[in-house]
Amino acid sequence: MSDRSHSICRVCHLMCPIIVERDGNRIEKIYGDKTNPVYFGYTCIKGRRQQDYLTSPERLKHSVGRTASGAFEPLSSSAVIEQSAERIRSITDQYGPKSVALYIGTQAAHNLITRNMALAWMEAIGSPMVFSSLTIDQPGKVIAPALHGIWLAGPYAPEEADVWLLVGTNPMVSMQGGLPINAAHGQKIRQREGRKLIVIDPRKTESAKAADVHLQALPGCDAEILAAMIRVIIAERLFDQDFVDQNASGFQTIERCVASFHLEDVARRAGLRAADIERAARMLAQGRTGGVSLGTGPNMSGQSNLSEYLGLCLMTLCGHWVRAGEKVRNPGVLVRRLDPIAQAFPPYPAWGFGEQLRVKGLGNSLAGLPTSALADEILLDGERKIRALISLGGNPFSGWPDQQKTHEALNALDLLISVDPIISTTGKYADYVVAPKIFLEVAGNTALQESYGVFGPGWGYQAPYAQACGPLVDPPHGSDLIEDWEFFYGTAQKLGLPLKLKSASILDQKQAARSALEVDMTVKPTTDRLWTAVLDGAPLPLSEIEQDAPGRLYDVDEQFVKPKTPECTDRLRLDDPTMLQELSGLVSGEWNMANPSPYLLITCRLPDIHNSSWHGVAALKRRHGFNPLFVNPEDAKELDVTDGDFVDVESDHASITAIVQVSEDLRRRVVALPPCWGAPPMGEQDPQTVGSSAAKLITVDKHFDPITGIPRMSGVPVRLRKLKTDAKKPSTKESTYAAG
Repeated sequence: MSDRSHSICRVCHLMCPIIVERDGNRIEKIYGDKTNPVYFGYTCIKGRRQQDYLTSPERLKHSVGRTASGAFEPLSSSAVIEQSAERIRSITDQYGPKSVALYIGTQAAHNLITRNMALAWMEAIGSPMVFSSLTIDQPGKVIAPALHGIWLAGPYAPEEADVWLLVGTNPMVSMQGGLPINAAHGQKIRQREGRKLIVIDPRKTESAKAADVHLQALPGCDAEILAAMIRVIIAERLFDQDFVDQNASGFQTIERCVASFHLEDVARRAGLRAADIERAARMLAQGRTGGVSLGTGPNMSGQSNLSEYLGLCLMTLCGHWVRAGEKVRNPGVLVRRLDPIAQAFPPYPAWGFGEQLRVKGLGNSLAGLPTSALADEILLDGERKIRALISLGGNPFSGWPDQQKTHEALNALDLLISVDPIISTTGKYADYVVAPKIFLEVAGNTALQESYGVFGPGWGYQAPYAQACGPLVDPPHGSDLIEDWEFFYGTAQKLGLPLKLKSASILDQKQAARSALEVDMTVKPTTDRLWTAVLDGAPLPLSEIEQDAPGRLYDVDEQFVKPKTPECTDRLRLDDPTMLQELSGLVSGEWNMANPSPYLLITCRLPDIHNSSWHGVAALKRRHGFNPLFVNPEDAKELDVTDGDFVDVESDHASITAIVQVSEDLRRRVVALPPCWGAPPMGEQDPQTVGSSAAKLITVDKHFDPITGIPRMSGVPVRLRKLKTDAKKPSTKESTYAAG
């Protein structure tokens, strides 16, 4: 007889509600909850096949450590904690605490206890060397608001907007940023109510196919297109004069700056029609309510901060911010939101504080330390050399740009600890792989997804929604697994370090630090106790969120946006000098990369695979056991290639072998390769089995942002050449791909 339980999927950030049918400890079926008031039954194949992750042959049942011979041997959880602590003590005693670095990957970011415990651990040992995937993903998301200022009442929700602009993002698949969480459901409502959608993307993504206007531009032109749209809106007096006069500064300066972005010139460089850019600008400005969401496309194409900044400027010029007297859609359930006031919080410092790195003049910013510089910091000898790295829920070898340099850096470490349920490509370099419990084996809740509400327009929950769940299944029989936070707690105990756990519900970091929990280092706390601490200060205590029940909308105090205070003189800034200097550089060509190559390579995601995780799970390989290189049909004809053919892909930095799949969704001269594939040089290199590495084609030494260090990772010039091979053509099937 099957038990039927409600739970939360934690394969990615979306936190979809799921129903799990199981017979004892064996999961029989997982599917979406169609009664859910936010997700309306949405799940993806990754979430519906979690049982395959839990029972995968590649999953570790014990932590492992490397022996003198170079092989791995199983270790008990207590042994891996003790040995790791001894090695860390030896390194810090000899070289100091800054010789130890932490990399927080995507999977760790999904668990707020683990993330905050790891940060507390780094603070306890005295090392500021904390890196994350944000600086190789979307650093402009946090830099741009600091330069522009924040509207305290927040943006409109996609559900209530008359018009929305998506730039290099595909929420029809990613379910984040610009459309409701269940985007297909929301799209039907949008079309029925006549709301408009504009998409800028070199691919005909699912979102682009649903758009009223699709600007299928060449990659790397996003900032120019946004500047041209601003020029149209200002020239035709379509901007919200009253909102700008009362709440913004720098209008005349940005007006002068965008005057250089003539429609015909921008259209020619971007491969568009000037009339289409003009139409998109008018559509965005004429909506009473609207929003702009940018994704990894523009963030990874060379102007991350500028593109995000211009997106915010567009929203301010159009007045697309919530006004006084309007209802707050989500006052907060597990995360305390900013006090909703219809006024600006002024610009604030985005960089120039904290730790300064030794390479490229890079340092700390609001996005964190630049991950693209971490390999150099490991390889560079000297007093401040990084000698130990803990990779928490990440896969640096597959995920970091400049794969050859990453390979050299991982080999150069005195100590590498990978906290991961499998021996990933990074794990192959590790001294220890700490095996954790995962997904349905641990408790969880929706606080992470709710916290994304401050990450950008269209992110997070747009209603007071929450769900919490406990563990549903036990770890595999005979295994010795720990929750990943226990590794940091255990090593801190061995090192005699105190830990202070900050709340993730309090967005003000100074306030969160003041109320941090001093963790009991004599009696190990329970996971429930730690969740209570990490969500301390939430509008509703976690204890009031019903455990193991369907997700629902909670009764919270109704809020309306307060009017601007009489004494407020703060304004949103339209003329940040750093951003406008970069914008001017686009006209002069100062920031442009020469493109002697006939093709531009962009990255994209396969919908069945989440980054570098679980490539070995059979159910996720139903379309591909590798990552194909998507090529436009006309380009394929010119290259004399078809599905399954092998091609050499060469950038100015390196070359790889990839397998072609023809796709009508790409514009000509643009090819797309899903990232986070490939294998270390000492392993199998057949692209049919390990895929092809986009990261290998990218260098971190050229064309990088001077603030966040992010290199150009999309829109990279490449040359393609058909390869003659005796290898059997791999089977390829029709596939779509998500924004990446």
